[in-house]
Amino acid sequence: MTFWNINTGGTDSLALWISYDAGATFTYLTKYLSIAGWVERTLDLGTSTAPNVILRFRGTSNAGGSDLGLDEISIFLAPQNDAGIAAINSPAAVFFTAVDTVKVSLKTLAEMT
Repeated sequence: MTFWNINTGGTDSLALWISYDAGATFTYLTKYLSIAGWVERTLDLGTSTAPNVILRFRGTSNAGGSDLGLDEISIFLAPQNDAGIAAINSPAAVFFTAVDTVKVSLKTLAEMT
């Protein structure tokens, strides 16, 4: 999921919750606090394809003079062919030169969760 938000001041917050059972229960995901300008947020919602998923965006105000903004919400399933580094196999040293060969193991992101 991606979305844009802004919260220019104060202690306002935006919390995200998710329900996989049509709203019977919700699980807390994260909270965002003040940010001076519009910021694009990315949040991995996992691999669930439950038929009754509900996302809750909960804004909490400090009753000050600034507003909390939310825009361009996009929800999508991550492609199964995404890949990420699962392990760095060599070199074993933390520091290496520009001519060293780096060997890594790759997995799809679905395999790493």
